[in-house]
Amino acid sequence: MSSNFGEDDPISVWQNQPVEPLIMSIEEIRRKAAKFQRRIQWRNFRETAAALVVVVVFSLYLKWYPSPMMRLGSGLTIAGMIYMIYRINGRGAPGKNLPESGFENCLEFHKRELVKQRDLLRTVWSWYLGPMIPGLVVTLGASVAAKVRHPSDWLRLVPILIVFSAFFWAVARFNQRAANCLQRQIDDLNRAVEH
Repeated sequence: MSSNFGEDDPISVWQNQPVEPLIMSIEEIRRKAAKFQRRIQWRNFRETAAALVVVVVFSLYLKWYPSPMMRLGSGLTIAGMIYMIYRINGRGAPGKNLPESGFENCLEFHKRELVKQRDLLRTVWSWYLGPMIPGLVVTLGASVAAKVRHPSDWLRLVPILIVFSAFFWAVARFNQRAANCLQRQIDDLNRAVEH
């Protein structure tokens, strides 16, 4: 049975329909850009504050942990958090000033900011999740190693690693979805410029 659809095929009609031009005023662009800037500032503040709490706690662990390996894990965790703070407040920092004049200046500024944040979210493994892994692995490994009486005791790590893996996967997935959302906004702005 062949399925040759003609020009009346609903899928063809849907795909070939003209796209309505997206028209935005300069005030709307400024409003969207300012709102986006505030969201990024709040995200950076929240993530930096959480990372600083982790740095303080693991700094205390450096003093309290008896095992050199657990202290090494704490040091690696602190280094990972400092790197994350550096990246999110460097590459992830919002632009300084929204241009006051000109539709195209505002539009280009907002597009650049969306692209910057999209690219940051797409690389979340390299600056956010990845730097946490060495400290986590060393600390968990040293913690279990201190209590190992039999090789099967290492199996206690499996549920913990599954939970952490699921958490990391969920964070990566969430960031990929946010990056896709930013890409749709970029596409909308590009369509606004074309028409």
